[in-house]
Amino acid sequence: MCPLVSIYISTYNRAPKLSRAINSVINQDYKNIEIIICDDCSNDNTLDVVKKLASEDSRIKYLRTDKNNGPSAARNLGIFSARGEYITGLDDDDEFTTDRISYFITNWNEDFSFVYCNFIESYEDKECSYYPDNNNIEKIETSELLFNNIASNQIFTKTERMRAVGGFDEKCRTIEDWDLWLRLADKYGKGIRLPKLTYVMHHDRNSSYRVSKSYPFHLAYREFVYRNQKIYENYMKERFYSFIKYLDLLALKENNKKTCFDKLHQSFLKKKLKYKNIKI
Repeated sequence: MCPLVSIYISTYNRAPKLSRAINSVINQDYKNIEIIICDDCSNDNTLDVVKKLASEDSRIKYLRTDKNNGPSAARNLGIFSARGEYITGLDDDDEFTTDRISYFITNWNEDFSFVYCNFIESYEDKECSYYPDNNNIEKIETSELLFNNIASNQIFTKTERMRAVGGFDEKCRTIEDWDLWLRLADKYGKGIRLPKLTYVMHHDRNSSYRVSKSYPFHLAYREFVYRNQKIYENYMKERFYSFIKYLDLLALKENNKKTCFDKLHQSFLKKKLKYKNIKI
């Protein structure tokens, strides 16, 4: 069996890079796919690029928002119009390896909420694996997603599951992908990370659309926690509000995203403390 897989690509004013992303999907060795371009009201030549590629490949579908609403709204256009049994996303400045979709299909396990892969981070002067020295399949518990977006920016799952949790939260200013992965894991259980490198994440000086740098991380994370308060309370019980106080104090002390993440990671993951025993 070769079930239909939908791939949504949200885009905004990045026509030259978009063509690279689309071509990487066209060139998949798994052919039963639909490619959904979700245009967040671009004013460059994005439509021309898509029209040309769509004239050569009928699997390409073009959707456009009536105004610039942000990447979450654009992605939801694709999610809620997808025809595929399975679904995954691609950022418009990134690309797939040719075997990404077939690898997901081969390794899909119904008992897990989603699967995702190791990936290549490509910089102007170097490339590296995001999860170095890891050649094993890793099971990802919901609790691990409370303090770190360990699944990064793209996962593969059933379309009906992504819809059932409401897709991307369009009110999120940032870390909207993490928000969705947590809700999926909470509803459907742990995820799986596969070791193969099947995604190339490109980093350059003009990649500001990837993550908003204007909104402080500690505020974004605090909002993230409150949006998902029931999930956090389920794991942390009476320690939830102490955790919020801890987060606020940490944010005052550390205005650096990486430092904040590292300290949360040390406190809750590396030491593997029971939540009820955490000293804040």
